[in-house]
Amino acid sequence: MTATAEQTLEAPTSDPAVSVDNTGTSFLIISFGQGENAGVARKWLGEAAARGPVQWLTFALFNDDTRRQLGRVLRSSLNGLRIMVAGPQFDVLQTIAVTRKHGTLEQEIASLITDTAELPIYCAHCRATSRVRAGAGDTVACPGCARTLEIHPHLSGTRGSYLASDARARDLP
Repeated sequence: MTATAEQTLEAPTSDPAVSVDNTGTSFLIISFGQGENAGVARKWLGEAAARGPVQWLTFALFNDDTRRQLGRVLRSSLNGLRIMVAGPQFDVLQTIAVTRKHGTLEQEIASLITDTAELPIYCAHCRATSRVRAGAGDTVACPGCARTLEIHPHLSGTRGSYLASDARARDLP
């Protein structure tokens, strides 16, 4: 999926709880999918455009191509960049993890999660990060190794995923 830069400013279609941080020198707005997420991004775009340069990236979903494109944008950014991300939980958490790997500080990132149906899990056994339709405390088959995993409530900000481990490990002698 190729990122696109929005050129037009439109009236906001929603009123998100996150607002533009006016201490930034430039802004990177990232949205996933359409509908509410695009409306949130347009509101942010309108607020940020009055304060500094803005780049808006839109993606259908977070995948390896998204990771590469974000990496290129972040490597070419300057200090003081404020990043705002709107979209489903999986996409937002993975995006924030990428920004952190490129040196973004927690206070430079704002996010709005609009859907919690899918979450990223990190399998402690095959070390794959996968998208699953489940929640903390649930068990799922690992898409990477097919092991039955329990999803722990531990969220790693560095990985942008929840820890998952063998659901039967407690039962072993």
